[in-house]
Amino acid sequence: RFIVEASPYPLLSNMWHDVYVYALGDGNLVNTNFSGNVQFSTSDGSASFAANPLGGFTDGMLFATNQLCFRTPGDQTFRVEWQGNTNVCMDGTVFVAGGGTYYYVNKSTGSDSSNGLSTATAWQTIGRAMSAVAPGDVVIVGVDNYNESTYFTVSGTPGKWITLYADNEGRWFSNTKSDVEINPGSQPAFMIETKSYMALRGFSLG
Repeated sequence: RFIVEASPYPLLSNMWHDVYVYALGDGNLVNTNFSGNVQFSTSDGSASFAANPLGGFTDGMLFATNQLCFRTPGDQTFRVEWQGNTNVCMDGTVFVAGGGTYYYVNKSTGSDSSNGLSTATAWQTIGRAMSAVAPGDVVIVGVDNYNESTYFTVSGTPGKWITLYADNEGRWFSNTKSDVEINPGSQPAFMIETKSYMALRGFSLG
């Protein structure tokens, strides 16, 4: 069987994601001799794969850059199976965020008078972004120290969560990996209260 990991998590819709596949043998140990091809399938009929089937295992492990792109938000099932024997497979479920508008925040270069719709026109504060979000929206937050308390004023829906996503891997704003830190002083970092269907990913608390 196989183990599949995708980075980062949760997966964002309409974004390409890296995929790691591990081939397992007896005792659930990595089968370092595996060198076949694997085939992907998913419940998302609109999903895209950069290559399918996919090969290139080294010591039982396969790393594929920008391999998988889900288009439909919500819970999605997927399967990876060995082309040589489709009984050797793995089934799993992933959560795909998005389905609405992508907004961008960058404390260093942004402005709250911008439209927030691209990295070049990013907002400066997370609060500005949260005043605009609706179900399915994703807020990408650039590396910096944000001295603010973030209030979720609306809820997402079961298929369209509101996602606040720290770009601590430098994927959108830079190539430098660092922290996206929330330092609200004596206030709570995130105020969700009665709101639901929210996702937070990758933030550090000061």
